[in-house]
Formats: sequence, C-alpha cells, structure tokens
Amino acid sequence: MGTLLRGPEQLALSVEITVYKGEARQFAIKPDVIANANSDDIPSPTGIEVRHDHESIPYGLNRVLWGEGSWVEAVTSNAYESIGVQIFGDYTIGWARLLFDGEEVWRGNTAEIWNEFGRFGGYIEVSGFSPGEHVLRVESLGFDFHPVTVAFFGFSQTAGLKIKD
Repeated sequence: MGTLLRGPEQLALSVEITVYKGEARQFAIKPDVIANANSDDIPSPTGIEVRHDHESIPYGLNRVLWGEGSWVEAVTSNAYESIGVQIFGDYTIGWARLLFDGEEVWRGNTAEIWNEFGRFGGYIEVSGFSPGEHVLRVESLGFDFHPVTVAFFGFSQTAGLKIKD
C-alpha cells in the first residue's frame, strides 16, 4: 500500500499515508471530527480517546512533545476511513515519527512539511485500513532537541482532504 522511506531503505506499509501542507481546519475539505491533542480540559468527541505520556506538556489545546519518546495518541473504534494528525508550531518544531497500530508509517522533520506566516508543520493522514480499533501515535524523536507541537487528531468518513477549491 504505502511506502516508508528511511534513508536508502524502503519499507512496504499496510496503509496509505498522505502528507498535506498547511493547517487542516483551513482546508476546503476538512476532517469530519477533530479531537484536540490536549484533552485534559476539553473532552474528546464520543468514541475517541486521546492519551499522552507524562512527559508531554499541555499548551492550550495542544500537546508539546519534549525529548525522545514523548508521545500523544488517539484511539477509536468508530468507523472512519481516515485518521490524521495536525502538527503545527513555529520554526523550532523538530523530528517525529507517526505510528499506526504500532507500525511506524512516517518520520521526518515536522518543520519541513510546510511553512507560511511563521507557522510550520502539516497534516498527516492515514487511510486504507480495515474497520476496528485503531491507535494513531505521534512520538518525538528528540535527537534534535526541538519540541514537536501536536494540535489535534482528525477523523474522516471519507479519506482524502482538499487543501483549496
């Protein structure tokens, strides 16, 4: 289905990965449901649980991942065709990896996905999976000493967002 590039190595994936430049809440076709990465003060939508490790830091509706292995994840059994995550911050955001049901499906420098007006990051969508319980986790790689700011997780009945009309 998809492919993960890791240096000269290519790994076959069991799902499809689409990386979108920009902030998904501003897209022409947006995720149907959004769960904030910091769900401590605002509960997640029904059927979605957002969890995080104790080293991640709440920052408004966001979660900031500091250091290697710091993570935030969304879990759902709801019938969605795609699940994604919005990484959004300033130029200092760093390297992360994305795991879907425990399988690494993406890794990279989150600041290199996109930038506009001093904001950096992007939306990474996972699709092509069977119905059932799924976990989407963002994990800081930490080796560059830059935080990773996770804004929200998105859930869509139909895979494929659209950036502009």
